Amino acid sequence: MDGFIYHRVGARPASVNCRSLRNSMTDDPPQALETASREATNWLILLQDDPDDPDLQKAFSAWLNASPLHSKAWQASGQVDIMIRDTPPVFKEVWGHQKTLAKSATDATVGRPMRSVRNQNRPHRGWGSLVGLAVAACLLLAFLPTISRELQSDYVTGTAETRIVTLQDGSTVTMAPETSLAIDFTTKERRIDLLSGSAYFSVEKNSDWPFRVLSGDLVTTVTGTQFSVRLNDYGNTVAVSEGSVRIDYHSATQTVSETLIAGQSASIDRLGAVALRVISPSQVAAWREDRLVVQDEPLGAVLDQLQDYLPGAVILANPGLADRPITGYYSLTDPENAVRAVALAHNLTLWRVTPWFLILSEK
Repeated sequence: MDGFIYHRVGARPASVNCRSLRNSMTDDPPQALETASREATNWLILLQDDPDDPDLQKAFSAWLNASPLHSKAWQASGQVDIMIRDTPPVFKEVWGHQKTLAKSATDATVGRPMRSVRNQNRPHRGWGSLVGLAVAACLLLAFLPTISRELQSDYVTGTAETRIVTLQDGSTVTMAPETSLAIDFTTKERRIDLLSGSAYFSVEKNSDWPFRVLSGDLVTTVTGTQFSVRLNDYGNTVAVSEGSVRIDYHSATQTVSETLIAGQSASIDRLGAVALRVISPSQVAAWREDRLVVQDEPLGAVLDQLQDYLPGAVILANPGLADRPITGYYSLTDPENAVRAVALAHNLTLWRVTPWFLILSEK
């Protein structure tokens, strides 16, 4: 973060009603809202940093017009940007002298392994605006369901962080990066709420004390087994490496109940469609061994998993590509190279914009 000029947020500007901003965005599904808001924040930063780039403008227009939710998220991000611009900078004397060093280090990185969106002949707009927008991103997230999820969680992992949690019954949970979960053990059941991300469960057998994992509208019930559950914007996936589980899915339109045994997986997309697959038990939660193995998974879901290992954001410039199914095997020890491999295999152009943003688009 060297070279950044931080802003302290004081009184809210009169032009920004934070309560109405938050309330206006809560009528949409939380996961879809979170995704749109995150994308809007990314675009806000990119456009502020290079507003005259025609390719960037074209990609942004395609995103903005792809969904009414995108427009709503964009308006919200603009209001938060106003809030940031109306607050005074602090620590400028601490960080200002490091601008030259930070710019040199960044220029040495940007555009070397991949084509840069930036026109190298244009002057750099300065790190202060990027930091203000980075703070804006943090504020924007404060108005989203993310903060509620964090408050509900007993355990949370960050970027590229995995964690093994031992439960009071001796069962273990291995958490993937960017995962949050809550634990509720009673005399009747052992309950885990997977609020986001992926986790692998090794459950101590006790037929009188069922073990249940709730992830959105899906409930996975076991007595003793090893399995993984993933919850993201694209739906739910359960995969079994040992023993068996029962899954029960309830939505407004349908109910699904299935029993899965070792070597089987079930994916339920955001529309409620169920796909059952046969897989190798060694591929279940392969991220524990720094491998990502995907079979006919949406491109957007795969990029989301890779983003969990990167310090910045991976942006799909063409939203229509998000549901394109892809299959592949990728190493998580070099997640950026994995993104590059996805782009190469699927005829996409990969751009780097600063060290924190990777953008994929159609050629």
